[in-house]
Amino acid sequence: MYVQQVLTAFAEGFYDQPENINSIPLDLESYYQQHYNTHLNLCNFGGFGAKSN
Repeated sequence: MYVQQVLTAFAEGFYDQPENINSIPLDLESYYQQHYNTHLNLCNFGGFGAKSN
C-alpha cells in the first residue's frame, strides 16, 4: 500500500514541490487515519483486545 501510493505521488509530481518532501501523499494519510480511527473505536468499545469478566 505504502510503496504504491508513494510511487504514484512521485509520478504525479507531488514530491516536485519542496514543501511536500517530508509529507506522505494525502490518500495514504487518509488511509492511515481511517485505520487508526477503526482501531481506536474498537478499543473504546471493547472489541479489540478487551478482557471479558
